[in-house]
Amino acid sequence: MAFGFPAYHTETYQPEDQNINLLEKINDGIISLGWKIKNQTPNQIIGSTSVSLLSWGETLEIVKMDNGSCTITSKCSMPTQCFDLGKNKTNVMKLISFL
Repeated sequence: MAFGFPAYHTETYQPEDQNINLLEKINDGIISLGWKIKNQTPNQIIGSTSVSLLSWGETLEIVKMDNGSCTITSKCSMPTQCFDLGKNKTNVMKLISFL
């Protein structure tokens, strides 16, 4: 469980196959998980989850690095939400599991 303003969780993901289009695969994962893509550039995807009983939703930020890896961050959409009850880590791990 993270604590901060807003609460967040970040992981770095390095694909085993360097020949895949990582952001395209992440894009597929976000859609497959029922999340939304808000903005996309050649090196970054911004997405969001829906509001639930446990949270006001989370914002996902995926940034592709020069070495072929990416950082995946999930943070609470409500800036004053300081506890996430593990929701952000769950979001990041779900996306990594899809990949």
